[in-house]
Amino acid sequence: MKNICDNCGAELKTGAKFCQECGNKVKPPETVFCPNCGNELSDNDDFCSECGTNLNSPAVSFTQKNRKPIIIAGCILAVVIVAVISASLISNLNSQEETLPPQNVEVGSTNFLIPGDFSLDPSTIDIDYKYSSAMFAQGWSNPDGEMIYISTMTVPYNVDASDVLASQGGVEKTLMSHEGYYTEDDGIYNFAFEDGGYICVVSVSSAHLLDEIDCLG
Repeated sequence: MKNICDNCGAELKTGAKFCQECGNKVKPPETVFCPNCGNELSDNDDFCSECGTNLNSPAVSFTQKNRKPIIIAGCILAVVIVAVISASLISNLNSQEETLPPQNVEVGSTNFLIPGDFSLDPSTIDIDYKYSSAMFAQGWSNPDGEMIYISTMTVPYNVDASDVLASQGGVEKTLMSHEGYYTEDDGIYNFAFEDGGYICVVSVSSAHLLDEIDCLG
């Protein structure tokens, strides 16, 4: 590769610090790389020793000056692509969590459908027998910190379940395919109803969950 004086165009001698024709100070040569394969070149190379590319062709040399910005731009683009892929994977995972099918749970002898992203908290499982009735209770939570607590209790043969529910007060409402009573207490939303001789109470930390729970009996 020929080294040419920037001032007069004369061909410079190897290692010359000044042009022998016009005395112009010669700029230090830039590190030059092959435009085809990126191999570092010597000043007098006419062809790349790695790939044979003609270095005197009109192709722009891959110099250190333009090589660094290209590498930096490539790294930035790679980071952006990785970020986009990660965001896409997270979005897909979240979508999978949101679309989990409902799960069938049993409290006592009563079955319920609750959202699929809730996990049972074993510490909430409770069974109690008193006053000629049996009470069963279980609780669940999801990754968002929402909670579901369901209790069912048998009704003694000489007690009217409708009277018991009415005595608890609340707003008459139909949820989970049952007529019952809806109440709110310090951010807890409750729905109490009768199903097959059991009094069922569903308590949740977010009101929308009452619409996502169903009693199968």
